Amino acid sequence: MRFWWFLLSILAGFLLSSTVFSFLQVWGVKPDLVIVLIIINGFLYGPREGALWGFAGGILQDFLSGGYLGMHALAGMAAGWLAAVAGNRFYRDNAGVLVVSTFLVSFAAGAVNYLLLLFLTLFLSLHVSPEAAFGRIVPLSSAYNALAALPMARLFPGFSRAPRLRRTRF
Repeated sequence: MRFWWFLLSILAGFLLSSTVFSFLQVWGVKPDLVIVLIIINGFLYGPREGALWGFAGGILQDFLSGGYLGMHALAGMAAGWLAAVAGNRFYRDNAGVLVVSTFLVSFAAGAVNYLLLLFLTLFLSLHVSPEAAFGRIVPLSSAYNALAALPMARLFPGFSRAPRLRRTRF
């Protein structure tokens, strides 16, 4: 059941990212809902399944997008593992932890994607400037992903304690 739910959610996330969210770009950057789903899955099920589902979601995204095969898969695997480590070390019932973890893990996944593109420049005639990547694209995409994580976590089955902002009394 969890396999089919994850597969359908990755497909829906990819379709929404490539269609609806193309119209909701901020300075040419849109959220990557697939990486957000991978991060939430890593939060829920631990490092092994986070890395496995991150790789599976990334390879599916590579096949559907027609990009370089393996780039999103390696970044997704790293993101799933990092999210699982963060989920194991921090209090998961706090919305702030989810937002900050999603931002940091998305930034790390963007850095992995950039480094893989940089490696490809040795073999292909590509040029991706680090100023554009780390000055605008990766931070904005990470912030957008962090904002998208809150409503998506509440829709995810198995997230027994959906992240909420808690009121504390003094």
